[in-house]
Amino acid sequence: MKIHMRNLLLVVTLVTINFYSKAQVVPTKLAGDWHATCAVEKLGDTAASYCGICPTVFNADNSSLTIASFNINLGQKELKIIYDGSISIIPFKFDEENMRLTFKEKDIVYNFSILELEMADKLILKSDSGNLLYLERKKEQAR
Repeated sequence: MKIHMRNLLLVVTLVTINFYSKAQVVPTKLAGDWHATCAVEKLGDTAASYCGICPTVFNADNSSLTIASFNINLGQKELKIIYDGSISIIPFKFDEENMRLTFKEKDIVYNFSILELEMADKLILKSDSGNLLYLERKKEQAR
């Protein structure tokens, strides 16, 4: 009986250690509220490239497209995308060693490199396809 209890305790301990070792920790300098602006790359007279997560709005006659900015809240386990009164809550993975943020939104997987700038309140997210998001920490949370 003692051997079974010891084995059970060992298994529970190992499972707990494994669980906590996989927990992601988003650094304080990245967590919080950010205002995101989408960078647009002109590809020709009528073509442009931008990140698919950026909200788009057609004008009244559908002759032009505006790429809107939006807000992001980065927590420890969830990313909140806030635009025009709606909030999307998305689980994400953060790779601290490689400074990468990965999540899935509307059946599209986004994988961003986090490019830090000299200013602590500004970041650039670069997608695998080369699209950029410029993030600026919301003023009430500037660190």
